[in-house]
Amino acid sequence: MIVVAIDGPSGAGKSSTAKLVAKRAGWSYLDTGALYRAVTWLSLNENVTATEDILAALKRFPLRFVASPINPQVFVGDTEVTVEIRSEAVTQAVSAISAIAEIRAELLIIQRKFLFE
Repeated sequence: MIVVAIDGPSGAGKSSTAKLVAKRAGWSYLDTGALYRAVTWLSLNENVTATEDILAALKRFPLRFVASPINPQVFVGDTEVTVEIRSEAVTQAVSAISAIAEIRAELLIIQRKFLFE
């Protein structure tokens, strides 16, 4: 299995580039930034800010990512949040959520599960 990771600052075109490469190569596409945004959306939707409460909410509403470079979709539990995770509220809060070590560790487990299923 080939895994390609693209790192860089916000707005640099990482997702656009990754989608194009994945589409051309016939690969799956996993937008890890979208997963952080999904957790942030969940935190805002459930009105929880403590790390342990966010992790508990994540257990109740697991993330799912449709890894299509043509039409990637993000779900929190049974709710599709592909559009909602790009809202201004999520954009304003995602940095704080993504800085939490426990959240990063949990998302790494989830990302690996998506990659190796």
